[in-house]
Amino acid sequence: MSEVGSRVPRLEDPRLLTGAGSFVDDVDRPGQLHLRVVRSTVAHGRILAVDVASALEMPGVVLARTGAELCLPPIPVRVSPDPGQLEPYLQPVLARERVRYVGEPIAVVLAEDPYLAEDAAELVEVIYEGLEPVLEAASAGAPGTPALFEGSSNEVAELHASFGDAGAAFEAAHRIVSVDVAVGRQTAVPIETRGLLAEWSADHLEIWGATKVPHFNRRVLADMLGIEPSQIRMRRSDAGGGFGVRGELYPEDVLVALLAREAGRPVKWVEDRAEHLVAANHSRDQAHVLSGAFSAEGDLLGLRAEIWHDNGAY
Repeated sequence: MSEVGSRVPRLEDPRLLTGAGSFVDDVDRPGQLHLRVVRSTVAHGRILAVDVASALEMPGVVLARTGAELCLPPIPVRVSPDPGQLEPYLQPVLARERVRYVGEPIAVVLAEDPYLAEDAAELVEVIYEGLEPVLEAASAGAPGTPALFEGSSNEVAELHASFGDAGAAFEAAHRIVSVDVAVGRQTAVPIETRGLLAEWSADHLEIWGATKVPHFNRRVLADMLGIEPSQIRMRRSDAGGGFGVRGELYPEDVLVALLAREAGRPVKWVEDRAEHLVAANHSRDQAHVLSGAFSAEGDLLGLRAEIWHDNGAY
């Protein structure tokens, strides 16, 4: 136990501090293409049309794809008490009929360099029918609130947990005190934004940049692409921060791998800072009603909490 409380040098510091780290944007493959995502500019709306013709006319643009052209299953949830219950609410890789948050992927463009890809993506025209957004979880199921998913309630699940006899504690209480508490939405902002590079060779796929939960991502990608997990090799890169935001499978993880196979060339994608703020997962927008049951002497006998958790669009 001599190391506890001691100043222990970190093994990675000399390499990283001398510029010898290897991040996903440091990796390039011969003949690689660059991917840019066309994202929703509205919080909630129907997609009436997506036109990629002008983008495809640009010299250096190799291909463009919309949700209507992809036949892929939705992205599964990594951790859930009842995955089947969540199936109607899973996110498509590219939005088709409807968008449900600003930044949701609608189309992708592949080009010979990242600047061409960005210019081409700006030429993609999306026509929306704007719909009223749902902004608060506590009122999401109220009558008159817009339905985010046809045929399904906005209230996805209701969970209950209890310890001891709270009912008896509240019946015996001399005084009950309640308070409303809010926890605002937040997201991680690591120094390094997300990125991915994929190369399809012969019958296997190599991926750089999957810095967290690589085994889960490999299994899901294999299932979505219709190949065996053994055909995917996840190459580790250094990560310039994560803080939880890299711990899920995102649409871009599927798109980069899928289009590398389709194009027959390596595909690279690195998001910019503005893109990261709207495209990476957000967390923990919650509303709590906390009630305490107290004795005449001020002892806390029991506690109740009603929590509304806004899990976002999907």
